[in-house]
Amino acid sequence: MLYFETIANPTMKVSPVAPLVELAKEHELILVCDNTFASPAVMRPLEWGVDLVIESASKFIGGHNDVIGGAICMKSEQLADDFLEQIRWSTMVKWGAPLSPFNAWLLLRGIQTLEVRLQRQCQTASALADFLAGHDKVSQVWYPGHASHPQHELAAAQMDSPGAMLTFAVADSESALKVADSLELAAFGASLGGVRTTVQIPATMAFLDISSQERLEMGILDGMVRISTGLEDPEDLIADFAAALTGI
Repeated sequence: MLYFETIANPTMKVSPVAPLVELAKEHELILVCDNTFASPAVMRPLEWGVDLVIESASKFIGGHNDVIGGAICMKSEQLADDFLEQIRWSTMVKWGAPLSPFNAWLLLRGIQTLEVRLQRQCQTASALADFLAGHDKVSQVWYPGHASHPQHELAAAQMDSPGAMLTFAVADSESALKVADSLELAAFGASLGGVRTTVQIPATMAFLDISSQERLEMGILDGMVRISTGLEDPEDLIADFAAALTGI
């Protein structure tokens, strides 16, 4: 099995899907893609030849940070036709992990607005990335839609839009925490993909259990702040980050 993310958390590295598909075929591997950071509104890996795509439906698909769920999608010549049914039987029936009717309804509600939400969120992410890239307190911005991103052209070639996730870096973890604590519109929290902008500090949250040396090798800096843009007015959101950055 070969497993990859469409857009990596939190470095925003973009995986080259076509070469990975060829590599998997050459070695007869099952190719699995985690498409959560992109969402189906931005990237549809099955159309590129990926065997299995997984989505954390709690994020962009649900879109309101009020549901827990996931999805596994398949379009594969290597896997048996009943492969997904086997997963359904093993996880839902044997382990007792079915989606509740109410959570299913919340996801159906979210899917109806997925495309229009992502259009606005991607526009906001692009505007915010431009602002942060020009700020003297920000050392670097990682956003596939920004010209400074090393895989900007790859992202444009294989994704409908650059996505609603971006990361920027300030001097250190203390400065990152001050920025996150000072935000008023954006919420300081671990989740993402909702209608409200959320931020987290990867080094002290999602990757806290990894040594500082390993984080550096992965490209995760102590001063990184990860952003999931929501549906706020872009100018209001930029003003919120501008005010927060003045405190460091």
